[in-house]
Amino acid sequence: MITRKNVVIAVLAVAIFCLRYWSALPEFNEEYAGSYIGGELEITGYIRDLTGDEFGVTRASFETLNFEKFNVGWKLTGTILLNYLNAQLEMGDLVRISGKLEAPETSDPRISAAIYKPRILSVKNADGANFSGIFLSIKNVLTKRLEAVFPEPESGFAAGLLLGARNSLPRDIMTDFKRTGLTHILAVSGYNMVILAAFFTAIFAWLPRKSANTASILAVCIFVFIVGASASVVRAAVMGSLKLVARIFGRPYGGIRALLITGFAMALFDPFIIFYDVGFQLSFGATAGILLFNDFFEKRVQFLPNWLAVRDSLATTWSAQVLTTPIILLYFKGISMIATAANIVVLPAIPFLMLGSFLSLIFGKITAAPTWILFEIVLKAVHFFSGLPFAFMNIGIS
Repeated sequence: MITRKNVVIAVLAVAIFCLRYWSALPEFNEEYAGSYIGGELEITGYIRDLTGDEFGVTRASFETLNFEKFNVGWKLTGTILLNYLNAQLEMGDLVRISGKLEAPETSDPRISAAIYKPRILSVKNADGANFSGIFLSIKNVLTKRLEAVFPEPESGFAAGLLLGARNSLPRDIMTDFKRTGLTHILAVSGYNMVILAAFFTAIFAWLPRKSANTASILAVCIFVFIVGASASVVRAAVMGSLKLVARIFGRPYGGIRALLITGFAMALFDPFIIFYDVGFQLSFGATAGILLFNDFFEKRVQFLPNWLAVRDSLATTWSAQVLTTPIILLYFKGISMIATAANIVVLPAIPFLMLGSFLSLIFGKITAAPTWILFEIVLKAVHFFSGLPFAFMNIGIS
């Protein structure tokens, strides 16, 4: 409902965001990595993110600390994109590299420069020496544990579901998930967070209501630090926490209001996610679509049986696609034509796979065996859908 109060709030929010965006733009000074584009530098910094593409190229976000100049370490700030092949690096590693700084192939102000052929001079594995390093070390330990109890590619699948770590998945399987519109389950997304929040709530159900909700919020926060505070994870965690806070104080919870508050708070912390973070855009769009259109689609599929929550899955999938489809077309120049069918078949298995993977972290191969069977079934289903000739349509949008 449009009222004068809502208009005033919206105008103030936009004004505050614009000021925050302007204040966050980088300063080109002697400590900023972007000031040295075109030069050869020897730089030390932390690996903050790792991604791989279908061509086997691994990309890393490299948070700079200092660089060598006249045999003296000088402070350096900014994030550099690294492209490399078959380098044994993990998130949180302290790395010394050398290479030519080039202009990045993105207009994202958060990216200072790029090194497309870096030379890795030394690597010090994450050892928990700092706050973020502690959680990165925990994530690496948990990932290795999954690799010990599951064979590949199931271990990579489990790591993606629980920890958002999908770098170990083979390229052909990643392609299958892309063609079927199921890549969202390999990252810790809103759907995964809903399952985890319900899981934490069940674990602490023996506590008084307020204590149980408080413990669940703390568990969600710890989980966010472990998996890495990506925009989609933070969005889901904040909204879930707001719902638990509403329960603690006995206040009503409004999904749209919570989404707007969460989006605004995240934009104030990092104003560039609005325009440059695809994960945030997809997460925000999917959530907004579900909140706005789910009731509409539920009414249209009432004639269907709700066996294995087919009706609910169909309504939720269509609702999320309303606002995410334009974003997918814009960034990925293609779209899965069978995403609806694939999601209906695969999504009901995800809670069981997550539970089985979690239990396998504790009990090892005792619970890993039945979970492996379900992983195999899901992977074969994904491969079947991906193999259909009309599964994916490439669309040339410039």
